[in-house]
Amino acid sequence: MKALRESLGYYIDGADEYYHTKANYQAAQLGDISAATALLLGYIREILDFFKEILFKGQSIKDAFEHGLKDLESNRKGRKLGKENPDKEAKDIIKRPEGIPEKFW
Repeated sequence: MKALRESLGYYIDGADEYYHTKANYQAAQLGDISAATALLLGYIREILDFFKEILFKGQSIKDAFEHGLKDLESNRKGRKLGKENPDKEAKDIIKRPEGIPEKFW
């Protein structure tokens, strides 16, 4: 995400959800242990991001909480899709937001 923003100079709407979904999709394809690890790490990251967004970015508690829930839902969706499509590439299943250059897929 950071490299994408730096390369383009702006944020692409939907990119955050895309990358959350894709990472969890790929983890779920590796098996149950990888999916469980992605689940655990996803929760840890969102807890840390919750405090970071409030303390350092000045977001409200409500906005930080809603953003975390949105990310966790994208993670869940990715794990579900990965288990349902163990042999298909993410690019064939997950809709990519317009404007993301191919090198960032």
